Amino acid sequence: MATSTVSKDSEGIYTELASTQQDVYSTLGHTTLNSSRAQHTERLCKPCPQGWEQFSSKCYYFSTEGKSWMSSRRDCVRQGADLVIIESDEEQEFINKYIRDYYWIGLSDLETEGTWLWVDGTLLQKNNWKSGEPDNLYYLDRSAYTPADCAVTYRGENEWIDTGCHLSDRFICETDALLL
Repeated sequence: MATSTVSKDSEGIYTELASTQQDVYSTLGHTTLNSSRAQHTERLCKPCPQGWEQFSSKCYYFSTEGKSWMSSRRDCVRQGADLVIIESDEEQEFINKYIRDYYWIGLSDLETEGTWLWVDGTLLQKNNWKSGEPDNLYYLDRSAYTPADCAVTYRGENEWIDTGCHLSDRFICETDALLL
């Protein structure tokens, strides 16, 4: 019967996956077949890509550059992720530790005004709207406004506001963490 073992360091980072079947030793992105089981691989296996942060079973990327909501979403998808779907107060608090300003989240009412959907198509249930939001208003100047169909979160109050999707803001991507 084949057995596998997973090794973690003191911080809980995966360091090795080994199997006794056919002398297979594996690490993230690297597998070797050996005649001797004595070989040890010194590669770290982390549940999230470099530059991403982990919370629970998810990985988060906090951008450093601003883009429109659509461009931000395309950037996340190119990385195998999507804009973040915030599912709990704990997740919102985790996010607030990493943001400095306004960040796009995966929430919009682009399809139907007033019907707020997450990027996976689910209807918004629990929300953290700032008082008076969503108000569907983004003021270009004191005399003109444009519809506000995309949501941002911002540091401090665990709150969201709706704003113009064309604006250039930082963004948060989210994907599943690697679970070994």
